[in-house]
Amino acid sequence: MLVSKNRVQLSRPLEEWLEWAEGELPYREAPLTRDAVLAGLAVKTAHGDPADLLLAASARAFDLVLVTADRQLLAGSGYRTLRAD
Repeated sequence: MLVSKNRVQLSRPLEEWLEWAEGELPYREAPLTRDAVLAGLAVKTAHGDPADLLLAASARAFDLVLVTADRQLLAGSGYRTLRAD
């Protein structure tokens, strides 16, 4: 959605970027699980966006660092973040 709204710029079309990223970047997928849902009770985000809450809860549940440029996610608590510039 962010790409389609021109809020995120990628160096190539989304489908190509995702394929490239899968082969080049270290990452783990964080599925929606019971643990992730329960972790949502322990995180606070700067606003009530359910998608952001899910991202933060998943980061907490799977002990991941959420890499984001979103100021509201960076201002949250209960999960680790890394500012993406």
